[in-house]
Amino acid sequence: MVFIMCPKEKSTTSSILVNTINAPLIKKFEFEDIRSMGISDIIFIIDRYNPDYIFLFEQMPHTKEIVLEKFGNSYDDGKIETNFDLKLLKSSFEKAKIPNKISPYPTGHLSDLYYFMALKHINTYKLKCKVVLIKTPTSKNFTDFSAFLDWLVAFSNTETF
Repeated sequence: MVFIMCPKEKSTTSSILVNTINAPLIKKFEFEDIRSMGISDIIFIIDRYNPDYIFLFEQMPHTKEIVLEKFGNSYDDGKIETNFDLKLLKSSFEKAKIPNKISPYPTGHLSDLYYFMALKHINTYKLKCKVVLIKTPTSKNFTDFSAFLDWLVAFSNTETF
């Protein structure tokens, strides 16, 4: 099972993505963009549904490509590296002609904390769920939106990672 999640925001590409996609093997969830509520929502999803994959999305201004975040970040507890094979994910995007890059540095946004807490929970309880934070361009710069939707649907049907 694949979960796609993003903060509940109006008119961001991440929210549009989550609300637009329609695939039987993808579950969608928008969480409150409030520190404690967002974290508890994500942990609840992990514990309740035990998904194979979670894609956390957040819109990132000033980029023209998909940004794959390598680390979840907490200012208090450091950072945790994703358990998702980013090189394989990057290669898959490249085959689909979706511009992307791997960011070696957390941006310090609230979504980095959500990502960190999801990874910490997965590591603590030795769960098999893989999670990645993907930053999407603004609608003006997201020229491959439909290709990205197609890729996500194809991924949910094959789950090859």
